[in-house]
Amino acid sequence: MKKSTPFLMPLFRSALFIAVGLLFAVLTKQSLQQASRWWTVLCVLCNIITILVLMAICKRDGITYKQLIGYEKKQSKIKYILFIIVIMLLTGIGGMYGAGFMIYGHIPVIMVQPVPIWIAAVNVILLPLTIVFAELPLYFGYSINGIEKATGNKILAIVNAMFFLRFAT
Repeated sequence: MKKSTPFLMPLFRSALFIAVGLLFAVLTKQSLQQASRWWTVLCVLCNIITILVLMAICKRDGITYKQLIGYEKKQSKIKYILFIIVIMLLTGIGGMYGAGFMIYGHIPVIMVQPVPIWIAAVNVILLPLTIVFAELPLYFGYSINGIEKATGNKILAIVNAMFFLRFAT
């Protein structure tokens, strides 16, 4: 593990979101406001890129992505996996509407601008799944552990991850 990579990966993720959003707006000839309706799709794309980068870093460091996320084959029973997926969906959707209620004082009629229904249907599954496999391993599996290993300072590692988690999708 390179000592700087755990510090740089959260910065990379933030820069990736900005770059992908700007590139999408330019390529589709949309204003940033018009392009913002596609944020969930762009988020899934950025999450997939983050997962691929994490896999490459794991390979470079001589571990597997499964080791990074703490996956053990015997742990995954289908009932448990389905339960986690349902909880993720309910938490994600509930969190969006709850945040809208806290900010506006009522539940907004629509939380995001409309996209084609088939994209929305795919994204309601892909967005929470890709967040779980991109953000959690990046911040909690890689950055916190890597920064603590490089500096010996667990507080610095946690503060760094929490700083970037506030930008999390």
